[in-house]
Amino acid sequence: MSKVREQLGFLVHLAEMFNHYGAVWKLMSADEFEIVVTGSSEERARIHRIAAERGYRTVDVEQCIQGRQRYRHLVSNHCLENINGTPLVSVLGEYNIRFMYALGKAKHNFADWNRLYNMIMCFGPYQVEKLAFCESTVKLQMGYPRYDEYFSTSHDSGKIAAQYACNPDLQTIVWLPTWRELCSLDLYSEYISLLASAYNVIVKPHPLSVQTEHARIERLQQLPFTRVITEHVDNLELFQIADFLVCDYGGPAFGALYLDKKTILLNVPGAEKDALTGGDSADIALRQSLPNLDTFTVPKIWGLLEDEIVWEQQKLIRRQLRNYYFAPYQGFSASVAAQALGNREIILAA
Repeated sequence: MSKVREQLGFLVHLAEMFNHYGAVWKLMSADEFEIVVTGSSEERARIHRIAAERGYRTVDVEQCIQGRQRYRHLVSNHCLENINGTPLVSVLGEYNIRFMYALGKAKHNFADWNRLYNMIMCFGPYQVEKLAFCESTVKLQMGYPRYDEYFSTSHDSGKIAAQYACNPDLQTIVWLPTWRELCSLDLYSEYISLLASAYNVIVKPHPLSVQTEHARIERLQQLPFTRVITEHVDNLELFQIADFLVCDYGGPAFGALYLDKKTILLNVPGAEKDALTGGDSADIALRQSLPNLDTFTVPKIWGLLEDEIVWEQQKLIRRQLRNYYFAPYQGFSASVAAQALGNREIILAA
């Protein structure tokens, strides 16, 4: 018989998840939850170290499985791997709560495994709409908790920029590419690096790209960017100093949208047919509204960056998109999420 752990469990496979859940954890007592650690040995070491620094309890996933221990309620961003044919979240949790990680990549984010969850915490109306097929799953809108501090806390952008070797006299471009086949690095890195002659250009590859795509990262580091970030850094810092965001697919473009940042999208051929996206994926649809470039049009980026008329028009467009993709809880989304998790028994019993 399994032993039930009453603390709220958070399944964490990447150190990056501290940025994702961090604002919510700060509103919870450290004895209310535990971090269930999985992933590569390198990521596990980082997770345990950061958790210890912050006073959070951790337990390795094998310890739970071997001890036949389950959590009454388990939070995860997706179901991860299978254990003997059973999804890991089902092995570890009696009741499972999905805390959405990103917008975009619809074939992945809205796959049938969402039915495994008893509750899904969504960014806003769009995700609720896309998860309508999960008829018995409770869906809550919470906004985007990881970016609360952008709205609620003052920050010294000059000090942050100096940490990344930025010239205070230049505007700053932050490039946040995804990984694997949808990654824009191989197609655009040489050209985007040329912008460093007139702008601060910071590149932060996807954490899994740093972990697994070593040749791609090595090529990137040989180019004259202002800074290539391969360590654990919260995107919030980069959004705070960015005058422009350059993105491709996945979450970063929507983070930029949520924070009302001027954004340029880089296109990868065949992206709409990728196994993670599909033609109706939000990161494909976003290209109907936001400026985007192909390999043969990327030289236009110089004029686009300086086109004030385009960026003035984009303000209204971004606002309309925000209302569709996000609940209007900027600055207090983490409070909404923490209250929902604190009242999970009531919500799931309704």
